[in-house]
Amino acid sequence: MNCQNCGARREAGVEDEMPGDVEAAPRVTDPEMLKQAQAGEHWECEFCGGQERDLFGECKNCGGDREEPEHNKPYKFDSSTPPVEPYRESDLRVIPTKRAENVLKKTSLIGVSIAGVLVALTWLLFWLLLPREVNATVNRVHWETSTVLRQRVTRSGEGWGYPGGAFDTSCHRRQRGTERCRPYKCNPREETYNCRPHKCNCSTTCTTQKNGYSKCRKSCSTCYDRCSRTVYETCYHQCPVYGNWCTYKYYEWPVIQRKRAQGEDHKVFWPKLESSGPLQRVEHTQAYAVFFRKKANTWGHKPRSLAEFKTFTPGDPWLIKVNRAGQVWPLKRLTAEVP
Repeated sequence: MNCQNCGARREAGVEDEMPGDVEAAPRVTDPEMLKQAQAGEHWECEFCGGQERDLFGECKNCGGDREEPEHNKPYKFDSSTPPVEPYRESDLRVIPTKRAENVLKKTSLIGVSIAGVLVALTWLLFWLLLPREVNATVNRVHWETSTVLRQRVTRSGEGWGYPGGAFDTSCHRRQRGTERCRPYKCNPREETYNCRPHKCNCSTTCTTQKNGYSKCRKSCSTCYDRCSRTVYETCYHQCPVYGNWCTYKYYEWPVIQRKRAQGEDHKVFWPKLESSGPLQRVEHTQAYAVFFRKKANTWGHKPRSLAEFKTFTPGDPWLIKVNRAGQVWPLKRLTAEVP
């Protein structure tokens, strides 16, 4: 705080200079010097203009008391100044920017669009599937029948295993392929990688404390050496896979004759085909359809059995339930004819 040559007091406005080589600058370890270094910045005496350490409340040069800074002095209330109302959270208003308003508008528009599409889809499904009752008339009926004659033949086959129902089977072990087995290392190659991390590119940054001392911080990067190692791929041997190769016989029933019949009445019959012996068999299939009509609207229904089919007579009035998806549910036959 005093000149080492003449003893003159350190004046206001005098600043310290950082050493050119901060690495060579001495580090503070003495307890008294550490106390000075950790104190605040120098203050200036209002009376003699000299600088003083932030350890004392009075100037060591002239004995003057340290003046309190303006921002540390207590506030003196002035009765002429209206008091400031305390802050209330309800007074806070957020004013969005133009960009925020655009984002909010776009988000709202997307949300409204999605909601509109979902509502439209829901309404469409409801409109299609909602059933309604209709008084209709049986417009026409239709039936189709088919009689098929099949002939049993014996076939021979072979393969890995044999199907159910096969007979005269004969199997033996046989290689059917290979599979990967017994893994081992192969195809070695050298690769480099980062190893032995260490500090590098260190630098020291110092900040003056405005009290004759500086606080310094050393920062370094992490560097690596380049090492090499041998890496391998995983290869496999090819091992044989065995299975049962079989020869066998089986029956097939191909169609040798087919007859069909159809009509639009209740006189359902199946074309006649007869089998000759146990090596032939006859199969029957049938399909039924009923068509209801009211004015220009027509609905189709497929009875599941002949007995159900015969309950529908052309010209009979029926109460049916339908929807716009084309589904039909006959409910009951009406006693009066639908006009």
